[in-house]
Amino acid sequence: MDLANVKYWVHPSKTKCVFVEESDSPLISIDFWCKAGISFEEKNKAGLAHFLEHMLFKGSKLLKPGEFDLRIETLGGFSNASTGYDDVHYYVDIPPSNLEQALSLLTNLVLFPNLNEKEFNLEKKVVIEEILQSQDQKDELIFNSFLKSLWLDHPYSKSILGKEENINDLELIDLKNFHKRNYIPINSCIAVAGKLPKNYLEIFKNCDLGEYKKDSTISKQIFNKYYSARKGKEVAFFKDIEFSRIFMAWQIPSFKEQKNILGCEIISSILTDGRNSILKRILKEEKQIVESIYSGIHPGEFGSLFIIEASLKRENLKKVEDIINLHLEKLLKNIDLNNKIKNALRIVKSNYIFNLETSSQLSSFYGNHLLWGRLNPQKELNKNLKYWESTENLKNLINILLQDKFTFIAHNKE
Repeated sequence: MDLANVKYWVHPSKTKCVFVEESDSPLISIDFWCKAGISFEEKNKAGLAHFLEHMLFKGSKLLKPGEFDLRIETLGGFSNASTGYDDVHYYVDIPPSNLEQALSLLTNLVLFPNLNEKEFNLEKKVVIEEILQSQDQKDELIFNSFLKSLWLDHPYSKSILGKEENINDLELIDLKNFHKRNYIPINSCIAVAGKLPKNYLEIFKNCDLGEYKKDSTISKQIFNKYYSARKGKEVAFFKDIEFSRIFMAWQIPSFKEQKNILGCEIISSILTDGRNSILKRILKEEKQIVESIYSGIHPGEFGSLFIIEASLKRENLKKVEDIINLHLEKLLKNIDLNNKIKNALRIVKSNYIFNLETSSQLSSFYGNHLLWGRLNPQKELNKNLKYWESTENLKNLINILLQDKFTFIAHNKE
């Protein structure tokens, strides 16, 4: 991506905006981001952020329930939304000629909702049904239990969907207050990527994004102290799971520290990317004692994890755990580490390129980074890739995996 094609701008409401010119794209992607994930929920109101996401599609000052989706489809586009731990985003993919109409529809839907009792009661049933259905998703259930055990009182220990009892206890005023407190210009940004019309700035200037109030404050954060991930080991039992699981997790720098996050992605690639990666080759290809082996980053603005996860037969658990620990210790002394780093760098770089091809991928990438104050993330990415070419630099990061960790084991309840 040519950095000359990326423009930053601030709307009169103080909403931050980023525009990415991608002239070959058949669609324009409009992505509204807001610091309103579950990390900003009040105690005992788990699931509120996700519930509000549902409710925003139930009409606004100018839109009746269901009208938004219908009008976006009529314009030749589609829309969706997603609630995360730290933020929420709403996006529309639309033909370039319909940018102005789609922007007006999306911002009205998100910023000026008509939250009413009738739709609230109807949607509460939908959200509870989604929670009940998620309990049948064993992988999701196990992973959420792992996070809850590891993070303890950190907001990341909560399920994004919340619990049935929490949703039942919510009142409409809770959603209204959460929206009023969090869906404000200072907490939001908009990213647009695709074939931009010449008058795109004029279109945005004329778009109603609410009013900037001098007394507006950033969403109340509950991170007044440093949250430390738990160490040690825990064994849990779940009904009707075919294979046991083992999770090993280390707390790593938060997603703010992009250089270290990238370094951890490179380490992860060395360990489990491809049949010749260290752990996959030994555990799956040679010894054939795991059904699957994975490593990766679970990122968060207020804390991240490096995770190794394996699915296996119960009788192989001790052997697999010992092999993983052994090869983590041997990684620093691996005589071929330099070549492994070069190969991992190629894979990680290719993944970034592949994941920044479409207008929706670009708007998501730039929008999320802008929301959290990171400008020109692709420029920083190239600089950080260069930094991790050094074997010594990566060795310093590998040392994190030689420190105390949290191990979570899941077995079938017989």
